Amino acid sequence: MTSPVTSSAGVPWLVRKHHQFRSLSFAAVLVAVALHLWGKPVHWGLWVYLLAQLLVYPQVLLAWVRRAPDPIARELQHLVVDAYSLGLCAAVLGLPTWITFSMAMASMFNSAFNKGWRGTLSASCAFALGMLTWWVTGKLQWQPDTDWPATLFCMLGLMVYVLSIGDVAHIRIGQLRRARQAREAGARALEQANDVLRRQLDEINRLQEQLREQAHRDPLTGQYNRRYLDATLQRELLRCAREGHPLSLLMVDIDHFKAINDTHGHPVGDEVLRQMGLILATHARSHDVVCRYGGEEFLLMLPQLPLPQALLRAEQLRRAVSGHTFLTDAGEVAVTLSVGVACYPDHGHTVDELLRNTDHALYQAKREGRNRIIQSTPT
Repeated sequence: MTSPVTSSAGVPWLVRKHHQFRSLSFAAVLVAVALHLWGKPVHWGLWVYLLAQLLVYPQVLLAWVRRAPDPIARELQHLVVDAYSLGLCAAVLGLPTWITFSMAMASMFNSAFNKGWRGTLSASCAFALGMLTWWVTGKLQWQPDTDWPATLFCMLGLMVYVLSIGDVAHIRIGQLRRARQAREAGARALEQANDVLRRQLDEINRLQEQLREQAHRDPLTGQYNRRYLDATLQRELLRCAREGHPLSLLMVDIDHFKAINDTHGHPVGDEVLRQMGLILATHARSHDVVCRYGGEEFLLMLPQLPLPQALLRAEQLRRAVSGHTFLTDAGEVAVTLSVGVACYPDHGHTVDELLRNTDHALYQAKREGRNRIIQSTPT
């Protein structure tokens, strides 16, 4: 019963419910007292006190609570005031058994509902303090007998009060259950939305990776392009220099490629380039880089491979290509390679020096008749 939900007037739900119960239950007490005192000589001042206590007091309390900085905290404090005032009222009436019992039980039950056992104890003490206040004045007259109409009304009223509290609890439990279900449904929907977003992000990352890969790949051969080589060769050279490893470069050129294009057409030349890229990639290690350097030229970057092994690799490639049958739309095409080889640190210490010396070795291989391998001269 401590929900902060407010009405359109800004009064918290707890304060509104307590005011309703207080007004109705105090009015019921007034009816029970009237039944109990019916036909008995009663001083008019007692009726004034009862009207003020049981009818006016709930309205004054509401006005006071609404002006409090924290209406809910103030309302919970007033449960003790209710118990005290009802204990005083019971003592003024002479502690009629059923009226006193009904007021005490209503006070303790309401406090227990809102504060637990601590509330029950505080309400019991406040109720007893109210009776003690009237007792110390010396005016307490012990009149425990309760007329049967008042007794029946108290029994009925107490039952209705307890059932009403139970109904309020049922309503609040239902509201909390629906709120929890809505929250769980919202959590599931959020989790589903997160799953969708994760899948979309994974797809975006995959597409971005594909785009990055495509940006670094030659569209014809599927091998790395010059842009990727420029971004990778410097980094790999620095790593090899730092770790003391060699780095070999193979510049590969297809012999008489212009004649292939002129004789058979560019589609056949493109098919030769595609098959050449596959052959080079087949003979490459996982950390080697095969790059289409430009036109009919390919460049192989071979980290941690010394010059003798690089020359052996170049010879293996030359033989593999010369022994390969290039099947094209124009039939079989014979292809040979010229290869220039350079190795860090023997043939250069920078990227420019290595590329320049590898290129010079390649052109020397072509000048000497092609279909051969030439290593660069030491710098």
